[in-house]
Amino acid sequence: MSGDRTKLSGLTRSIAMGAIGFGLVSLCVFATVAFAERWMYQNLGLWGAYLTWTVLFIVLSGAVFGSLVVVDRWRLPKFYLLWGLAFFAYAVAWVIAYFNMPNAA
Repeated sequence: MSGDRTKLSGLTRSIAMGAIGFGLVSLCVFATVAFAERWMYQNLGLWGAYLTWTVLFIVLSGAVFGSLVVVDRWRLPKFYLLWGLAFFAYAVAWVIAYFNMPNAA
């Protein structure tokens, strides 16, 4: 019985840490959109700005989620590789859809 409570407590803590951590990461990344978007477009170009935001999401959220993964000694490099590939694929799909439907609701 105690083991089940420990697992549930660990799961609840992990969900809370992941949600709060990703929320803070999102605030940080979207703050660069709110306060530096024009500068980024002028200096990095459209694709450079989107690539920068994608890398920020991967690195910062990878640190949050990577801290929750407990498998083995090499968990963080493996996690970053998988997380980076998955988030990059998501970002590419999102950007393609966004640019191909600029005026869609």
